[in-house]
Amino acid sequence: MSSRLFFSLSLLLGLNAGSIVHAQTASSAPPKPADDAVKLDAFITMAEKAAAFTLPLDATTATGTRLGLSLREVPASINVMTQEVIAARGLRTTVETVNSVVGVQGGLAVGSIPRYVIRGLFGNQVTILFDGVRMNTQSQSERPVDTFNLDRVEVLKGPSSVLFGEGAIGGSINYVSKNPDARPRTDLFFAVGSWESYRAGAGTGGPLGNSGKLTYRADVSAASARGYVERSQTDLFSATVAVGWHATDSLNLTLHGAYTEDVFEPYYGTPVIHDGVQNTLIPGSPIRQDVPNPNYDRLINPRIAPASRRLNYNITDASADSVNIRLRLLAEATLAPGLRLRNQLYGVHHFLQSENFERFRWNSATQLVQRDFIWQAYRDDWMLGNRAELIADRPLGSLENKFLVGVDVSRVRYFRGINPGGFPDSPTTPSIPLTNFDPGRLRTYTITRDRDVVVETTALFAEDALKLTRGLTAVAGFRYDVIDAQRTTRADPTRAQAEIRAAKKYKPVTWRAGLVQALSPQTSLYASYSYAQEPASQLVSLPTAAANLALPLQKGVQWEAGVKSTFWEGRADFTAALYRIDRRDVATTNRDSVTGAFSTQSIGKIHTQGLELAASVAPIKPLRLEANFAYTEAEFDVFIENTGLAAIGDAGRISRAGNRPVDIPRVITGLWATYDFGGGWFVSGGPRYVSERMANNNNSIVTDAYTEFEAAFGYRHGAWSYTLRGRNLLDQTYTDTAIYGGVLQRLADPRSFELSARARF
Repeated sequence: MSSRLFFSLSLLLGLNAGSIVHAQTASSAPPKPADDAVKLDAFITMAEKAAAFTLPLDATTATGTRLGLSLREVPASINVMTQEVIAARGLRTTVETVNSVVGVQGGLAVGSIPRYVIRGLFGNQVTILFDGVRMNTQSQSERPVDTFNLDRVEVLKGPSSVLFGEGAIGGSINYVSKNPDARPRTDLFFAVGSWESYRAGAGTGGPLGNSGKLTYRADVSAASARGYVERSQTDLFSATVAVGWHATDSLNLTLHGAYTEDVFEPYYGTPVIHDGVQNTLIPGSPIRQDVPNPNYDRLINPRIAPASRRLNYNITDASADSVNIRLRLLAEATLAPGLRLRNQLYGVHHFLQSENFERFRWNSATQLVQRDFIWQAYRDDWMLGNRAELIADRPLGSLENKFLVGVDVSRVRYFRGINPGGFPDSPTTPSIPLTNFDPGRLRTYTITRDRDVVVETTALFAEDALKLTRGLTAVAGFRYDVIDAQRTTRADPTRAQAEIRAAKKYKPVTWRAGLVQALSPQTSLYASYSYAQEPASQLVSLPTAAANLALPLQKGVQWEAGVKSTFWEGRADFTAALYRIDRRDVATTNRDSVTGAFSTQSIGKIHTQGLELAASVAPIKPLRLEANFAYTEAEFDVFIENTGLAAIGDAGRISRAGNRPVDIPRVITGLWATYDFGGGWFVSGGPRYVSERMANNNNSIVTDAYTEFEAAFGYRHGAWSYTLRGRNLLDQTYTDTAIYGGVLQRLADPRSFELSARARF
């Protein structure tokens, strides 16, 4: 986006805000009688909006701030997907839920690991949280989870290192569990659908005993699907429990426990067939019959062959199985009026074992699918930590003020094991025809524990919200981390590998400052500046080479301005945000195409900037509309990539400055409508459009745009709700995740249907 266009969008946002304020000012004169407010509350209550809309501006969230501010009072963009919204839209997993948030693109990538793109950033730039506790490594321990056991999903966009530690330059995603409730409540759910899929869940909660001091909540869910692609069975299981104890008038304790399990027959993707490949870096390069190199090739007539749509090119014994256990004890104490202490002790265990062939490329010369990159590994991770916070809600002189200071201490131990065969390797049949093939089996190896990584972190953080005038509030945060990472690469005689030790200490400082101007109780303008830092690679992948250890911390800076408004007598909510993120000292991890070894290199600078708009409207009681639009421009400012192609000179290095990073759509827009016919009958649905994305840094391979349309028809009777839902009703063939430079695409399911029954009583 040019500076001129960005300025124009800024001006447009300002005019939008001005028109809303003008409309509110006009509607406030003459003053409305008090009984009008009562009628408005009857039309659509605050509680209804918080439950049914993704823009509950008066609701509080722990993801954007720990000060208990409402979404309207936080100088940042936050979306909330409540359990009611999740159920109404039929969002089965955390991946589907996050992917429904304005401006977010999500899907499963290699290893069945979720990949989220927020404001043009992904990987370690997006932090995953469970109940505000950061998971040890986003790309390795975060797994798909069934949504039945969750209360809501909160998405904070933009740098959030100040809240959750290093990284999180793109944003943070918080999965929030159901809490104990003094009100008895039971939930039941069952669904069956295409591809022999089913989901079932049951949960209950309420008081324990007659004292009124003990409450509980327990939920269990299971899901299974054969999958449209052969040998792509998926099974999910979740069990969560929470017990609350109102010990005294000033002390509350809550114990949470969660067990999640996922079992995948991995579908890595479908190879893109083509009529040839051409090197784009050498002028006049002839068209070759070969396998593509996504570092520099383009594909001639790329396409997905219909005959391959249901085929799985992975080995028959492929697997990716994971177990996660999470425990936390939350204590909240009132020390004095306006002074509270909050302490959370937490522990997480993650175990995963997988074996796959991860890359499949079409060879136009042999007319075969070439398979390589064996990956057989296990992960056994343990994390223990404690976070203590002191919150003061007391005036600073004559000014209203909320202040928080805290300490977070954690220790993570990663055990890693891989097969000792080295790279590359091949299955029993490395090259196979496009159809009618024997997938073969993995050559069996004994997995060897090859690496131990210990990461110890101590963090000091603070937040403050100071009301400077009646309508103007300053919100600021600061965090200082001391991260001590140590790696031991274990001796392995089968690979002639000696023990290697490496250590690195990081001391990132991150902060955020913003202003929120309340133009009225319903409308606020905000502007903020955020500064974040992160290591050059994930800490679990701490490199052993001295050159990689010497890489500086990556820095990220974001400017954001926006408006949050409720208008039309409370029937409509509107948010708009303009932002720009600049990252420097950026590093990327590459995998050598011959040896399979990973290496980290500094590539320079990247910027992303864009506009996000979202609106929720209830023009009449039976009808609710939600619309969103996001425009994102991402560009390499400085990026020297090693292509491995010596023929172009400079040892194969080439500048990618001006190119778009991979997997970032310029436009994501969607509309969702719900209409209640009366008598219990309702209908809902809408389209979601995602524009084309670059599949490689060379920008020579492109993932096509797509429109996905969903609709549901249902009936409510008493406590029960019955819904028939259709997904991808346009039956489009599209990919949510391009893998290995786009030569392999993980295709979404075609048209499918689901019948569900849900009850709450």
